[in-house]
Amino acid sequence: MLLANQDAPKKEAKQEKKGDTSSSSSDSEAEPETLSKADIEKIKKLISDQDKEIETLKEQVKQYKEKLMYQLAENDNTIKRYKKEIDSTREFAISKFAKDLLDVRDNLDLAGAHIKKIKIDEVKDLEELKKHTLEIQKGMDMTSHVMDNCLKRFGVVQYSPIGEKFDPNLHEGIFTLPES
Repeated sequence: MLLANQDAPKKEAKQEKKGDTSSSSSDSEAEPETLSKADIEKIKKLISDQDKEIETLKEQVKQYKEKLMYQLAENDNTIKRYKKEIDSTREFAISKFAKDLLDVRDNLDLAGAHIKKIKIDEVKDLEELKKHTLEIQKGMDMTSHVMDNCLKRFGVVQYSPIGEKFDPNLHEGIFTLPES
């Protein structure tokens, strides 16, 4: 297109010199124009330059496609790596929490074994029964303390919402009372 636009003014100038006022449809019937060697060399150089530029651009497109494919693969690998890391972290946290809860379970087993050992049915003295009951109470308190410490290590803390306005984002409704 560039060549046609450059040649058009030359053609019109030649037609004006010849005094040709005929329409463009008669141009095809007119005598073909001859180009000089310099014009042919210029055209060949322009075509050669454009071919080089096309090849350069094709190479750039190829490089950009390769970079894009590499980046997409890298992004995919990063996502897979983070998912795997999240899963392993989750499993580790759960196993650590479960291991800490085993201490509570062991304490409960010990308390149960102690109660069976006492044989409450055979205790005849009220003071001895009180003593055993206080020991059981003390064991339950210690187990509760171990459980609380375990939960605190994992960010679970107890708080009392008494007196606060009900917030469904923080509180769980157990039942409703009709207004008096």
